[in-house]
Amino acid sequence: MKFFPHPLLFCVACLLGCENIPTASTPVAAEEFGADVRCLSDADCKRDETCLADYCVYSGGEPYPVALRMTYPDALDRPMTHYRDFVPGESLGDVAYPPTIGVGMSVTFGGMPLTGTASFSPVGAWKSLEDSQSYLISDVMTPIDIQAGTYNITFFPASGKKLGVSLPTMYFDGIDIRTGKNLIFDIMQNTVDFQENGWWSGYFVLTYAWTETVQAGPAKPGDSETGEVFVPTSTLRIADVSSPAAVSIPLDASCDTPNCFTTVDLPLPPQRYGTTRKYVVTAIQRLSSTLRLTTRLKEFSIPLNNIQDVLGMSDLVTEFVFSPVLVEKKRGQILVPSAQSAANGLVSVSAQSADGIYSWTSIAHSAASSDGYFTFDVPVLDSDFVYTVNVQFDASHALASESFTFHSLDELLAIDVTPKTTLSGVVYGPTGAPLANAVLCFTPDNTDVSTTIEATTDERGFYTVALNHRAYALSIAPSKSAGIASLFTDVVITDSTPRSLDFTLRHTNLMFGRSLDDHGNARANVRAEAFTRSSSGKVTKMATAMSDEDGIFRLFVPSFDVDSAPVF
Repeated sequence: MKFFPHPLLFCVACLLGCENIPTASTPVAAEEFGADVRCLSDADCKRDETCLADYCVYSGGEPYPVALRMTYPDALDRPMTHYRDFVPGESLGDVAYPPTIGVGMSVTFGGMPLTGTASFSPVGAWKSLEDSQSYLISDVMTPIDIQAGTYNITFFPASGKKLGVSLPTMYFDGIDIRTGKNLIFDIMQNTVDFQENGWWSGYFVLTYAWTETVQAGPAKPGDSETGEVFVPTSTLRIADVSSPAAVSIPLDASCDTPNCFTTVDLPLPPQRYGTTRKYVVTAIQRLSSTLRLTTRLKEFSIPLNNIQDVLGMSDLVTEFVFSPVLVEKKRGQILVPSAQSAANGLVSVSAQSADGIYSWTSIAHSAASSDGYFTFDVPVLDSDFVYTVNVQFDASHALASESFTFHSLDELLAIDVTPKTTLSGVVYGPTGAPLANAVLCFTPDNTDVSTTIEATTDERGFYTVALNHRAYALSIAPSKSAGIASLFTDVVITDSTPRSLDFTLRHTNLMFGRSLDDHGNARANVRAEAFTRSSSGKVTKMATAMSDEDGIFRLFVPSFDVDSAPVF
């Protein structure tokens, strides 16, 4: 069967072919995919192509969103990014480098001037694409030179020890920088001053207790050993759910008597008048050198619209009791093919309780022996958990790093990292002929650490690959030497039954324009990069090119046909 991908399903695999894939012995007819075929008119091109900017290109397909990032030779640390819906075959026109604006910035908290670092992120930027710009802010008005626009500003204050307070990370959203007006953030505390666009920070009161220490319980069947009970190292954290704004303080565990109570006041992250923000309070306990437990204590919202809202903030109080947590040692094993070694695999075990209250992460001891055994710490809690295990080998290892989900710790006794499901099929070119030496890159989805699984088609266009039960982001390039990825999609494997799946590569489209400096003059050697973003938020680079002496840049990007991702 042939398959045509959805326009918003893309992957993070490399565009120039996967690592360690041999170069095609027979060159691919790269002109089929939009390579450098010059023309003077449409008569010089194939029937389904047109002559655009002196090149023959396929100009069909539906519009889809792209981001164009232009990096000028003299502004390498501050590239400029445009977002738009790209219409295949359409010129982007002139792209000029915008001038900067000089403004000043200062931050005061309860009347005290603060120093720290301010990070500016353009509003609407695709995650991981826009480079945030950071500035050191002094305790006086600090000059800043930045491009005009609307930004979200995250301010990381320096230590508040001299001020005698625990300072929160501050998040100022939707700040317009266009007129040269100074940025003055005067955060009010314990006072009510409803000025336009004013900011306020109240207090959250926490009363916590340490219970007396108890002895460790007996080992359970299957446990390698039982750890000792100890008073954990703990931190309290309050955070704005929708932003990086947060404040964390260590909790004092020194009590002369059991069940003693201590009360602390935490300043809330600043909030703009006329808004509602949602906050979450968590306690973070380091139970051992490799185990961290997070407990959600409270969630609440603050509608800051009038004086009654502010005066009611003193009611934000909660109590929490730290009980000694029993830490047990668990044992698992990594199973690999007989020809491979499980030695030196790093295993990370994380868990989330069904009620969302508890979560923990344990970095397992490295499996140093070839039998693949590893041990990890587990907190003893009366909750149902879903466990995620990530197994990571170094770059030279033949096995891909993978993540696995389990509903019982007993399932960790034998984690089989051997790819289990065979997927095979044929890759076709735009003319419908089988395509030899095409490069397929399968990248495990939703993992922090993963290794791309690679396959190359033979002279018949046939490929075969072994995959685990999970979702993969797939890209296919006509060859490593052609350097054009012309298909992106997702593949989801749910069982071990061998599957057959064919793919048809499509033409690429030409995206072109002219780069200008801030005086309207053509600029050579400007790096132009085209990105696209999936519905899940993944950002993928599609093409890169440099502008010529006339400022013209040409980017060959894939065309897409609408369908859904295959799921087995």
